Amino acid sequence: MALGLALTVGLAAALMAVRMAQEADQSRLEAEAALARVNLDGQHNELLLLLSGELREALRGLIAGGSGRFAFGDGGGEAPSQSSVARDMEGLRLQMQAVADGLLCSRGMRLMTQD
Repeated sequence: MALGLALTVGLAAALMAVRMAQEADQSRLEAEAALARVNLDGQHNELLLLLSGELREALRGLIAGGSGRFAFGDGGGEAPSQSSVARDMEGLRLQMQAVADGLLCSRGMRLMTQD
């Protein structure tokens, strides 16, 4: 009986060791694949980091120019309506799209959006 128990425990330990080795190998492969994706996209990541400051400043300027409309509506002293904010935000989006296109295209990147 003790021999059977020892064999069972030994077999279970061996199976667990094999399973742990397989999981470690799978984790290593996944980490290598993730690193390869980051390395392949490194040029774009670096460019986007450089542009983030320029895009942020452009957005601040556009918002500063139109913040009164966002806060006070169409100028009648009332709170902004949903339609006035949507209209102003669409204008802001179009202006920001033009800024982003200019910044990215001048650096050889194409910006693809879904309208």
